[in-house]
Amino acid sequence: MTQSPYKNKMAIIVATKDRPEQLRSVLSCIQGQSFTPDQIVVVDGGDRTVAEVAQEFGGLPIDY
Repeated sequence: MTQSPYKNKMAIIVATKDRPEQLRSVLSCIQGQSFTPDQIVVVDGGDRTVAEVAQEFGGLPIDY
């Protein structure tokens, strides 16, 4: 993936609750895009942590 050639910044916010498989699918789709967003914010409203899933996508700029 390459950084966007545009001056504007792009962030993606993903809200989830105890859905690690769906989060993995979303992050995989983001990873497959032509441009990398400047930031991906994952908001987990559940009891489970998303840290393990986020670590699988170390090349993405994920905050959780």
